[in-house]
Amino acid sequence: MANQDILHRLWIEGKMPMKEVSLREIGYFAERNKSKLRSKRGQVTQSGLNYAVLKFILEYCSPSNWPPSLWTEFERAKHPYKGNYAIWQKYPNLKVNIKEQPNKGVTNITGIDIFTVENILQTIEKEEKRDGSYTFSTSHQISKEEFLDQPMRKFAEYIVDIVERNTISGRRGWTEQLKAYDWPPHKGDVEAGVKVRRNFSYLVNCALEAEGRGKELFRVGICNAVAGWAGLKAVAQEECYQIFSTINYLKHLPDDAPIDCSQIYGRRIALSSKLYCFSDLKKWTIYDSRVAFSLSQFVSKFREDHKDIFDEIWENIKFPIPPTRMQRYHPLNVPWKEGEASLWFVRASLLLREIANILNSRGTKLPEEIVPFSKTWEVYLVEMVFFTLGA
Repeated sequence: MANQDILHRLWIEGKMPMKEVSLREIGYFAERNKSKLRSKRGQVTQSGLNYAVLKFILEYCSPSNWPPSLWTEFERAKHPYKGNYAIWQKYPNLKVNIKEQPNKGVTNITGIDIFTVENILQTIEKEEKRDGSYTFSTSHQISKEEFLDQPMRKFAEYIVDIVERNTISGRRGWTEQLKAYDWPPHKGDVEAGVKVRRNFSYLVNCALEAEGRGKELFRVGICNAVAGWAGLKAVAQEECYQIFSTINYLKHLPDDAPIDCSQIYGRRIALSSKLYCFSDLKKWTIYDSRVAFSLSQFVSKFREDHKDIFDEIWENIKFPIPPTRMQRYHPLNVPWKEGEASLWFVRASLLLREIANILNSRGTKLPEEIVPFSKTWEVYLVEMVFFTLGA
């Protein structure tokens, strides 16, 4: 039994208060019962005690009128590499309600179960080694300035106008489409979707910076946590290595530098792009079948409405659709080629950046429930709209 579970059992057996309990009271209680906790080295150290209290708070408590971001800060503090287990001591007067049953995963802050860091390190799905048949896309450098020329900007503005001014699936406008986000189906909502992305973003970047013996294990765990959330197949260690090599390349890429697609691992782009997106929510989009399907619909309509410039940008806006269990067909019959996956991931990311810029310049409002997390439109929010439209 873990020490946080022992503390909880002792708390219940001692008939301690369950409502509006300060963190100071929990700390005092843990100190009084320190001798009953377990440690491989005998007596529990101060760091071990702090960790037990932190885990007790995260697993058995719900916050009472905390600032929205603080619970996430507590979640981050348990990180095994760079954690701050004593974070609760900084807020002795904060209060929580204590539960009789543990929270599951991070349900209390996301509304959806995803792996905690501890579970990530303990739960590694196994898969056969990849067959080695995939190769990177041929060298193709994309310049942001050249890609976003005047016709491409017009295409971005066209998409913004279509969503804002038309009723699609019974909803009208970017705000209403974003509010309709739903993943997992019938379990998630836009607020949970934002929190999951921000939590994964933190974990991916921690994994990128991790050092020492457990680094590769940690990274594979993160990849499989994302795969589990997305309902996708587990990730082999070699594939995880390729994904994090790409993340490292993207992280060190200057903003004004051309993007070399040959440096971007594009196999299973629906999954790998999620990790790239989480590495920097402001720059990179998820490129899966739903996002690509949405883009292809706009491309088809743009061809009808703007024949004068369509041919100029056609090669940059084909947006083929990655394969999926629920087959989605491209309206212009563009085939999917896995070797070009990274190229379309980059082009979609640059386009979504421009769409986010247009939305912000026009003052397009965000749903109130996500304003504490994002003050402005960013790539990942635009992606969530495309995901919704591609259902």
